[in-house]
Amino acid sequence: MIVIERQLDHNTLAADLRGAFKPDVVHRVEFQAGLSLYKVTESGAATPQEIAVDALGRVTPWWVTLRDPQNETVSIRGVADVVESAGRAGAGLKRYLRTRGAVCHDWNLMTHVLVIALRRRVIGLMGTCSGQPLFHDRVKGRAKTVDNVRFIGGEQQFYPPGLRVADVRVIRFGSLA
Repeated sequence: MIVIERQLDHNTLAADLRGAFKPDVVHRVEFQAGLSLYKVTESGAATPQEIAVDALGRVTPWWVTLRDPQNETVSIRGVADVVESAGRAGAGLKRYLRTRGAVCHDWNLMTHVLVIALRRRVIGLMGTCSGQPLFHDRVKGRAKTVDNVRFIGGEQQFYPPGLRVADVRVIRFGSLA
């Protein structure tokens, strides 16, 4: 991983990205082809052979790395560290990642693990997940809270906008059950 720009000004990010990243540290980074990324997602997000895309043909842009690229400034936790942290917290992987990744219940059922490899170098943003409400009403464009409870966030995330099917290869897709 190459850090292109250190500590971006949080206020210069698009509004949706400001809400997704904590304001402490966001970097613009470049990941090389071959890097593996993962996410816990829904059953419709992929098959063992291909990945789902949105109406514009883009692959979902929110990911976590499988291994630590050993960068001194930007710390990225691999899946082994996440599983270990989930065990220490007494939570299963799904519950831990929903809380630390701040994934609203109505955004994603988190029933499957999807692992991909990049086919080309990719530039994106790396930073810490911001907290989110338990539920997000996207139709009305406002958050609904239950007793003001929020997912805390805190996990590192990689946001490579504009990924296409040709840019990634599905390595593994399977149920968490």
